[in-house]
Amino acid sequence: MAVYYITIALIGVISVIATLMIANSVENKTESDRYTKQTKGNIMRLSYLNIVSLVIWAVIMIIYLAY
Repeated sequence: MAVYYITIALIGVISVIATLMIANSVENKTESDRYTKQTKGNIMRLSYLNIVSLVIWAVIMIIYLAY
């Protein structure tokens, strides 16, 4: 059971680290035309990462609740 909690916590920590890395990136600190034009793509990629994280979390919870 502890493995599931550790896995969920690890996913959360990875998400926070990835978000902070993106927020502190050089491209994010300096405004460039290329970066602002790619905003939609950036948001979509981050959304996909969040969806994948949610699916992984849901599968882990289903396995946890099944046992």
